[in-house]
Amino acid sequence: MMRAIKLAVACVAVVVATAGQVQAGIIFDSTLYTFLDVSGPGSGQASINNLGEIVYKSIDVSGNHQIISTTRGLLLTLPPRSALRFLDINDSGEVVYSARTGGPFGVFSTVRGAITASGFEGVRPAINNLGEVSYLGPNGIYSDIHGLVATVDNPAFYTDINDSGEIVYQDRDTSGFRQIFSTTRGQLTTSSGGNGGLAATINNDGDVVLTRNTSAGDVFLFALDGTQLTSFSIKNSVIDMNDFGDIVFDFGTGSELSVTETRVVLMTQRPEFFALFGFQSFTPPPPPPDSGGGTNPIPEPSSLALLITGAIGLIGYGWRRKRKQAA
Repeated sequence: MMRAIKLAVACVAVVVATAGQVQAGIIFDSTLYTFLDVSGPGSGQASINNLGEIVYKSIDVSGNHQIISTTRGLLLTLPPRSALRFLDINDSGEVVYSARTGGPFGVFSTVRGAITASGFEGVRPAINNLGEVSYLGPNGIYSDIHGLVATVDNPAFYTDINDSGEIVYQDRDTSGFRQIFSTTRGQLTTSSGGNGGLAATINNDGDVVLTRNTSAGDVFLFALDGTQLTSFSIKNSVIDMNDFGDIVFDFGTGSELSVTETRVVLMTQRPEFFALFGFQSFTPPPPPPDSGGGTNPIPEPSSLALLITGAIGLIGYGWRRKRKQAA
């Protein structure tokens, strides 16, 4: 009973606090962020809405998959031998997720029930504040309102959708490199070497945050303009962002179905707001030897020419010096 009262009080406090905030333009600067431990180990697949409510997947002592809310507590427990992965929440508190019991994964809502028809595979769902749901289905990206909206050449990572209906997702470009795409703006990243992005999240201002990996398997967070947001590897590609620039991600090496090795971490520029939730501080690990997010830039032609010219000059200088010494 006391837990229920505490959750109710926290929920009211969050609504009141959020109502008084004005969301300004987000400055994506790693030095402005504070990291908080949302749930401890054994959780993942997190999503956050504009009220600051975070939902994530957990597994109970019986092995049943559950959806937990930081303000409302336990939202859903799936039947035994069911699998749950990929959650998203909107400002109304509606959560969409993909789950299966024996058959293919389908998309479901905590409010509306099944979103995809029985037997129609759907994974990696997202929901906006108008209730439109995007997900990855056979051969492409789907909307529950518009049907197939984009075809993909390979199984894409996590879709996300904003209130304008813009969906971001990962696919391969014409050279076979992984890039981030938008259903309205086309290809958003252009990095070569297959490192344009693994997963992306978008808010209602069109801001995009994405993950990139290194050849060593480390995963880093970036803003769309290339600003690196984490100096440490988050080791995973499950991310979500709201309109205030608050970002949640899975930290650890757990798989899509197992979260025993992951925990949910929040990075925020307004830690005073999240003091209401009682989250613990998260101490980021030291950066790995290669903390550049796998970006190994090739010098531009002008830079390359300068390097070659400088090298030739040094060789010529050494040759002339030897001739003088010999004379």
